[in-house]
Amino acid sequence: MVRRVILKISGEAFGRSGFDLKKINFIKEEIKSVIYEGIRLGIVIGAGNILRGRELVRRGFPLVSSDYIGMLGTLLNGAILKEVLIQDGIKADLFSPVYAEKIVRRYDPFIASKLLDEGIVVILAGGTGLPFVTTDTTAVLRTLELGGDIFLKATKVGGVYTEDPKKKRGVKFFKFIDYDEFIRRKLEVMDLTAVALAKEKRLKIIVYNFFKKGNTLLAIKGKTGTCIG
Repeated sequence: MVRRVILKISGEAFGRSGFDLKKINFIKEEIKSVIYEGIRLGIVIGAGNILRGRELVRRGFPLVSSDYIGMLGTLLNGAILKEVLIQDGIKADLFSPVYAEKIVRRYDPFIASKLLDEGIVVILAGGTGLPFVTTDTTAVLRTLELGGDIFLKATKVGGVYTEDPKKKRGVKFFKFIDYDEFIRRKLEVMDLTAVALAKEKRLKIIVYNFFKKGNTLLAIKGKTGTCIG
């Protein structure tokens, strides 16, 4: 039975550019649907609504600097999500290896795990604190560190397909795909390094459409999305 989950949501879930309170409230409602089932939830945050590292690189920024700037963007998303949850009476805390004393706790897996035990939503910003590591890989690492039963990868498509269904029609959907086939096909819905790490530790990944109401809980129950395992 799934009791502890780490969910990775992209910055796009917060808004197309900047912050969309309606979208953030949607995130909140998805979180509530999970924790009201007694499931402990940690959330790894992206920052694509604020900036994308590859766009900075395209404009001439060094990759290392771009990655660190992106980490700061995740702190903003994490701080906003935390406050939205708290205002609705949901206990939440924000951790990051990139430390900003007034708004975030320095990430400690032992403290974060204890808070999860207490039913507190743990928001994980700042990536790993190191450049060259994607948020997908960060999320797999955090799932392993915090004893997650599964890792949920929130996307805007229904799961894993042979190709991007938003770009090509008639593509094949996988209800289940094993790690090796995913890596062999070089499917782009998720970072291959993250999948390789999950394979090594036998961690199941669920890829699903986050933007359909109620899908997060359904994904945890195995009723929607694709299982990579």
